[in-house]
Amino acid sequence: SHHFHCHQKVDLPIFTIHGNHDDPTRDGGPDLLSAVDLLSVSNLVNYFGRQDEVDNVKVSPILLQKGETKVALYGMGSMRDERLNRMWQGKKVKFLRPDQTQPDNGDGGDENNVDEYGESNWFNIFTLHQNRDLGRGSKNCVHESMIPEWMDLVVWGHEHECLIEPSESLVGTFRITQPGSSVATSLTAGESRRKHVGLLEIKGQQFRLKSVPLGSVRSFAV
Repeated sequence: SHHFHCHQKVDLPIFTIHGNHDDPTRDGGPDLLSAVDLLSVSNLVNYFGRQDEVDNVKVSPILLQKGETKVALYGMGSMRDERLNRMWQGKKVKFLRPDQTQPDNGDGGDENNVDEYGESNWFNIFTLHQNRDLGRGSKNCVHESMIPEWMDLVVWGHEHECLIEPSESLVGTFRITQPGSSVATSLTAGESRRKHVGLLEIKGQQFRLKSVPLGSVRSFAV
């Protein structure tokens, strides 16, 4: 992690989770290794969201603070959708909250880190790289209802269609942005739309996401 390295100073640190094309495998030896690990040990990126236990997932946040704004960044790298769905249904996916000693399964938290009205003063972001519930079958995706209600913003990877503008979740307590792929990979209506990235600004519990169109997207030739 170069962001917290005592001998390095990085003006714009990069935090990343792995996707389904660079997920950790044991092909090279007994230990799980992802291509992102090579970038991480070279101090080029901050790799987080990796789960080494296949039957017990604990998602702990990276805590960032600037002034009075506090951000808890959660990440979950790509896993097999059927297995993750089964673990979520079996309540084996836990989220750790700031200043909590016990994991939270999405039902709430304790009285730590709350303001005078009982609200959390952390802005919670969850990044994941999984199928959405788009007709692939109820067990082959992550349902929005599985995500803890106390999240503020979900950045949903893996899906290729660019839906950068934050939309209300089905549970109604957090918003979802889906950046999509940076290049067109198939001849579908969703991939034909212009590609964007988002510039997220946070102040306290308020945020805005500025859509930035990509001007040099690789052409798709048939």
